[in-house]
Amino acid sequence: MGNKFMPVYDKEIDFPKKMKIIYNKDKLTLDLSCLNEKAQEVIFDILGSYITEYSHIVNGTQSPIEEMFAAALYTHMDGFYKKLELHGFDLIDVQPQQEFSNGIKRYFVDFYIVIFSDDLNKGYSFVVECDGHDFHEKTKEQAARDRKRERDLIKAGTTVIRLTGSEIYRDPSKSVREVLATIYSVLGIE
Repeated sequence: MGNKFMPVYDKEIDFPKKMKIIYNKDKLTLDLSCLNEKAQEVIFDILGSYITEYSHIVNGTQSPIEEMFAAALYTHMDGFYKKLELHGFDLIDVQPQQEFSNGIKRYFVDFYIVIFSDDLNKGYSFVVECDGHDFHEKTKEQAARDRKRERDLIKAGTTVIRLTGSEIYRDPSKSVREVLATIYSVLGIE
């Protein structure tokens, strides 16, 4: 039985009016030749905006689990924006592999999320760490460095949310929902 998170390559999907999406390991092909030129332009504009936003989140990830988390996060972004906005918050940025400094040490965090409330005139920062076994806690020294780093981030006023690689691999969408639930809780959003 195959992994449910791995795409099925060399698959062709037919849509009404003979539009096709063909994907394999190397590329994704969208055949819109059955549509008039204006309809094709509209679809390409829509896809372009999604791809631009998606690439903003995925570019810079450094591991397969970060990539999986970023892809799942992207699928939740519209609801995330809307819920924040509904409660008076603005999502300022979501950055993978963001440099973070506490004034003494510099770190790169897996995902850095910044949210601001005009009503409260206050900003909130969240760090999401995707802890794969290859890079975290293989040795006592690595575990100690990770804990020190986490304490430094917390002292700087950042909420740190840690996920294991296994959690992300097993269910990336659930991992994102847990992160968003933590963010909502910190912001006082139910």
